[in-house]
Parts: sequence; structure tokens; C-alpha cells
Amino acid sequence: MVDILLATYNGKRFLAVQIDSILSQTYTDWKLLIRDDGSTDGTLHIITDFARRYPDKIIPILDTDNNLGVTRNFERLMEHATSPYLMFCDQDDIWLNEKIEKSLTKLQEMEKVHGTHTPLLVYTDLAVCNEEGEILSNSFWTYQGGDFTIPLDLAKALVQNNATGNTMIFNRALVNNALPFSSDAVMHDWWVSLTALYLGKIDYLSDQTIMYRQHNRNVSGSKGKNILPMLRKLPQYCHTLEKNIQQSNSFLENFRTQLDQQQINTLQTFTTLFYINKFKRLYKLLQSQFLTLDNFKDIGKICMFIICSKKEHP
Repeated sequence: MVDILLATYNGKRFLAVQIDSILSQTYTDWKLLIRDDGSTDGTLHIITDFARRYPDKIIPILDTDNNLGVTRNFERLMEHATSPYLMFCDQDDIWLNEKIEKSLTKLQEMEKVHGTHTPLLVYTDLAVCNEEGEILSNSFWTYQGGDFTIPLDLAKALVQNNATGNTMIFNRALVNNALPFSSDAVMHDWWVSLTALYLGKIDYLSDQTIMYRQHNRNVSGSKGKNILPMLRKLPQYCHTLEKNIQQSNSFLENFRTQLDQQQINTLQTFTTLFYINKFKRLYKLLQSQFLTLDNFKDIGKICMFIICSKKEHP
């Protein structure tokens, strides 16, 4: 059994198409848990209608808390899930019909090697489409121009999350370790993927399992290979870096007793980067390979790390 966790907020425009794509999956032993975060656009009507038509498959999570935000919404859904396997689901994508089957097969292969008590996670590639569902790129990893293996690297995974949550499947052992999220968790999928990387195992499929819809209301979206958005928003990027460091510091404090010395050293080095002089910071960034000089995006981020700083360690 797989629990699919769908967090909604004013998603009326694309929600029905997304749910229909889940109903068309080749793997059918699943439940869809949906929690709305206070929509005002008719999203709740769509959820209620699908739940009425498919009462054994679609389960609305009802509570009185609204506007938790995307990260806390998914955390709440994880708290309600009971199945041995979980998948995150965004309200505006389209699942390809073998998504669950392919992802679960890969995860269960990992369980045969590492056991069911090891936190395990699988992420995949995805196709990119526009608002009308027309394909923009057959591979998000190619379209984005980034390194899709970053989530497998102890250092690089602290700087950015390349394991997109809407492609993930993970096991109960990972849920038990990841919950509750730290208040410093930047995003639900990042916190979960870090937990898998540092406490268990993480792997990927190069198959595209969803159509990732790009539109002007995405909570997070692809920017392609362009680094100009980062350069135009320097103050925001400095704030983002600070949040990344706070997340890593909280992760270290939460899981220190479960980490080996290499993992502790990597986390400690990253959490102090803002508070050392800029020349030493550059050296540490490259020495520990949080970033490299292999591509323009990393070079841009290195520049941002040098420019952004705090005067005193908190």
C-alpha cells in the first residue's frame, strides 16, 4: 500500500487533471490523502466531489488549521499517513501512468539490500510542460542544467536540493526519522531527502515519472539554466543562504547522535561558513566541495556566498 500525500491551496485550475492522472496509475494499491490549507477558489468542492466518487481511494484530511504553508501542510499529511510507503504530490502536475509502479519497484529493490528499517528514498527525473500541458522539455534535469546527483552528496546537498519532492517515494523508516520537521526546515522535500542521505540511503531513477507544469503560481519552479534571476535578487538570495545554514545547523543538532564523524564534520563546516572571513570561506567552499568551479551556476553561488555574510556567530 502507498499513501499519496497531496497538499492543496487554491489549486482549482489544475487539480482535477492531477487527480485523474493518479486514478490512471498502473499500480492501484494506493490511497490519496488530501489536505487543503484554506483555499478560497473552489478547490474544496473538487476535493469533496472526488472523495464522494472514490471514497475508498481519496481521503480528505480535515482539521481547523489553515495557512500552515506548503512545508507544514505536507508534514501534517505525513503525520496522518499509515502505509509503509509514501509519495509527495503537488496539485498542478500530471503523473505519468507508471509513476507509482516504477518508483515502488526501485524502492523495494533497495529494501532487499538495506532492509525495511533503513530510511530509504527514491527520486526521479521529470518532464517539463507549460500551463496547457504541452511539453517544454523531456527531461527536467537537462532543462535545469544542474547536477541531478547532488542529493547523493553529503556536502552539495546542504547547498541546494535537487531531489524534487513531487517525484519522491520513501519508506516508513524515513517517516519515523524525519518527523517532526525542524522549525528551520526550508522545504518538506529537502528535509526528507537530507534525512535519507545522512541516516539511510537515497537513489534515483532516470525515468521521467511526471509532467511538471510551469506557470506563474508555482511555489517553486524551474528557471532553466539562467543565473540572472539569482543575480537580480541578491538580498533574497543572501536570506536563502542563511536559511540553508540554519536548516543544516538544526539537522546537526537533531541527529548528532546518529551521525558518523564525517557527516558531523561536513555539517559543522557548512554551518560556520557565514561567520569566517571571506578568503577562508572560499577555501572551505571548494575544499569541502559544497560548490565547484565546473559550471556557471556554481560559480554564481560561490560569488553569492562570498558577498553574503554575518558579522557575528549567533
